[in-house]
Amino acid sequence: MRRRLRDHRALAPVAAGGVHALAAEALEAGATREEILAVIEAQVSPGTRLAAADDVIENSGGLDKLATRVNQLHEKYLEIAIGQSGS
Repeated sequence: MRRRLRDHRALAPVAAGGVHALAAEALEAGATREEILAVIEAQVSPGTRLAAADDVIENSGGLDKLATRVNQLHEKYLEIAIGQSGS
């Protein structure tokens, strides 16, 4: 039984390191090499994605460092949301 390949929009945010895992999963699901390459080619370059981002979380440290940064951004956006709701 052929599994459905995830919608290509769900694949767009994948960083380069995860492409191989997704390609293997897509092949298992029955996608052709051409379909997989088309999805990869349709993706925005990492540089373009970073240039458009409001915030970027660097995930090269430990879990504590990652959690701290996620919490900082969460607080930042809560403050923004609270400020906008009071307007």
